[in-house]
Amino acid sequence: APPSSSSSSSSHHRRRGGSTLPKLRNHPCTLRVEITDNSESPLRIAVHGTSAAFDGLEDKDELVRTIQRCRCEELNISPTSILIKWDVTKDECNNVVGSRLPSLHDHEDNSLNNNNNNSGTEPDIAVLKAPLGSRGEGIYFVGSIDEMYEIIEANRDKTYEAGQDFLENIIETKGRIPSWVLQAEIRPPLLIKDGRKFHIRTYVVVVEKLYHEDMIDVYMYNRHEVRIAAERVSDQESIVADSLGLTGSKQRGRLAHITNGSSSELTERVLLQDVDELMAMNMQDKVNTFVAQAFGRHFVPDMIRRVARQEQMVQQAARIASPTSSSAAPFPTSKFAMAGVDLMVTKEGRLYLLEVNNNPAAPPAHLTKDPFADHLVGYMTDLVGLVLGLRNMPDTDNATFPQTCNFIHANDILNKEP
Repeated sequence: APPSSSSSSSSHHRRRGGSTLPKLRNHPCTLRVEITDNSESPLRIAVHGTSAAFDGLEDKDELVRTIQRCRCEELNISPTSILIKWDVTKDECNNVVGSRLPSLHDHEDNSLNNNNNNSGTEPDIAVLKAPLGSRGEGIYFVGSIDEMYEIIEANRDKTYEAGQDFLENIIETKGRIPSWVLQAEIRPPLLIKDGRKFHIRTYVVVVEKLYHEDMIDVYMYNRHEVRIAAERVSDQESIVADSLGLTGSKQRGRLAHITNGSSSELTERVLLQDVDELMAMNMQDKVNTFVAQAFGRHFVPDMIRRVARQEQMVQQAARIASPTSSSAAPFPTSKFAMAGVDLMVTKEGRLYLLEVNNNPAAPPAHLTKDPFADHLVGYMTDLVGLVLGLRNMPDTDNATFPQTCNFIHANDILNKEP
C-alpha cells in the first residue's frame, strides 16, 4: 500500500489498527512526521525541534556571536552589529557604541566606501533590535545614542515591572538574558515594485547523520520568497524629515521600512522567480550561492559542534538512566532543523543576512493568495519527502513525493564555484 504521512506534536502515535507506538524519546518537538504502512516493517520518523544545529543562529544576539566565533565578520555576511546588555547604563552605552552608529562601511575598503557612501546626504540611522522581539516587534530605527538609550531604558523598566519570575523564566529557557543588537541599516536598499523595500525569505534544512564523518547534511530550498513593504519609500523622505526636525525612528515610516508583514496586511508575498527586476539581476543564483556559502561552509563547524555536544549529552543521560539497555530508538528516526533565513539586498545587489528564524511561521490564511499558498504546500511536501527519505524508498508509489525536489544540497552549489 502507498505510504501515508502525518504530523503532530504529540509524543504518541497509532498504527492503522489502533495500537499505540512507544515514545520516541522524552524530548518535546515542534513537528513530528512519520510514515507507516499495513505491514510490520519499521516506521520512519523525523522530528523537528530537538536538533541543536541552529542554536547558535536563532536569537539575534547569538547570531552575532556565532559570526564572530566563526571569524566571519570580515566577510560581511551580516550588517555590522554591536551587542548591548539589556541593563546597560548610559555611560556603558556610550563606551560600547563609540562616537557614531554602525554603518555598512565600517569594515569595507576605501574603494567600496567611496563608491557606496552617501556623501552625507542621508541621516545617520541604525537599526536597534530588542532581545526577544519577533515578527517586526521590537525593531527600532535610531538616529543617536541618546535615542537608543531611551528605548533600552524604557524596555528595562518594563522588564523590572514584570517581576523577578519573568527574568528567571528567560534565564531558564535561554541560559542567559539576551542582549540588544545595534545593527547597521541596509542603505541604500534595492527597491522594486515602484520604489518599495523588500527582503528575501529562503529556507535551510539541516538533517543530522550522527554516525557519518560529516554529521549533518545542509539543504537549501531554491524557491525563494520575496516580502514587499506595504508602502513605497519616498524620494523626499529624508528632506521632509529634516525640515520637520524628525530624528531616528520618526524618519522611518514602518509601512515603508518594515517588510515582514507584521505592520500591515498590505505586505505583498511573491516568489523571487516571478519578480522580473530581481531575475534580471541573476538574484536567484546569487541567493543560492550566498546561502550555500554561509550555511554550507562558514557556519558548519559551529553547527557540527553543537550537534555533537548534544548527542554526547543524550547518550550520557541514557546510560545513567538505564546502564544495561540500548539507547537506540526502536525504529528508524532522524532529527532535522528547519529555519527561515531573511536576507536584504543593497542597491548594488549585495546580499546581507538579517536573521535566522527557527520554527518559521506561515502568514495568516486570509492573506495568502493561491499561487503563494501552493508554494507553501509544495514546500511542506518537499520537506516531508526530504527528511523521511521517501524518494529513496523502493517498491512504493510516491506520486505525492516525486523524484524531483526543490531542496538542493549546499555542497552541490559550492562544488560549482570556480
